Amino acid sequence: MDWDDVKYFLAVARNGSLSKAAISLNVNVTTVSRRIVALEKTLKVRLFERLQSGYSPTQAGEDILQQAGVMEEAALAIDLKLYGRDACLKGKLVLTVEAVFANTMIIPHLAEFTTRYPEIDLEVITDSSLTDMNMREADIAVRITPNPPEDLVGRKICELGHGIYASKRYLAAFNEREQKYKQSLLQNADAGQVAQMRGHCLVLWAGSDGNLPWVNDNFSNTRIAAKFSSPGSILKAVKSHMGIARIPCSLAELDPDLVRLPAKLAPSTWHIWILSRPELRTTERVRVFRNFLFDTLNQQKDLLQGKV
Repeated sequence: MDWDDVKYFLAVARNGSLSKAAISLNVNVTTVSRRIVALEKTLKVRLFERLQSGYSPTQAGEDILQQAGVMEEAALAIDLKLYGRDACLKGKLVLTVEAVFANTMIIPHLAEFTTRYPEIDLEVITDSSLTDMNMREADIAVRITPNPPEDLVGRKICELGHGIYASKRYLAAFNEREQKYKQSLLQNADAGQVAQMRGHCLVLWAGSDGNLPWVNDNFSNTRIAAKFSSPGSILKAVKSHMGIARIPCSLAELDPDLVRLPAKLAPSTWHIWILSRPELRTTERVRVFRNFLFDTLNQQKDLLQGKV
């Protein structure tokens, strides 16, 4: 069986339609349809049921699906070995990194690299998820994690420092509420109304219930203002005066609109890693960019650790 034919079979089986498979392979629908028909004629068996809802593998298709996946892994392994021997300082190079971290810690320094290596075609994917590096969607990843994936190799920069931050405008409003609270106590106001005047508003990660060590150890009478699923959204909410949040110092410390509150925090278990595939160790453009990233981030270690 020709691997080129298997590639089309896998695309249709995984996507469930010719059109989606065509998009994933960057070809037209007619080409996908022709290749599937040709493969079925070669094997003398129907591989898909053509249903109104899409293409569904027949029993024969299901039977060869696992073996087709093995062929794919073998083809990718060969591809990666050849790619890893590339010693040229030119060609495509893909970095994946979380968006806000990229904007503050990496992108401001990239002009030096692109000037030094003008023939390297650098592409930066700003994404919070770990892009599938087995599929060559990325050559290097900068990840903030306590435990990097075991199938990747890399270098640890340092632990990620955090602080509790609020906007100046939010703090001014909070201090005004506290002053009113003290005045209400002197005036013997209703206890329920007095209690509502107190406490910080919390901006938290999605899924958190607010019962967190940094909250319990430092604040009382808090309430949750909102929850968000990305560090960029949390940072934006705090800058929009919504409340206080635990934010990496590298994202918040240099912002003139934000203030770091005195708070007791446990040491972070999260570290900053530069990661890549083992097969790419001998690829020269990957090596020089990995070293450039390490030097760039290492020079900002005090900020990353929150020691500024």
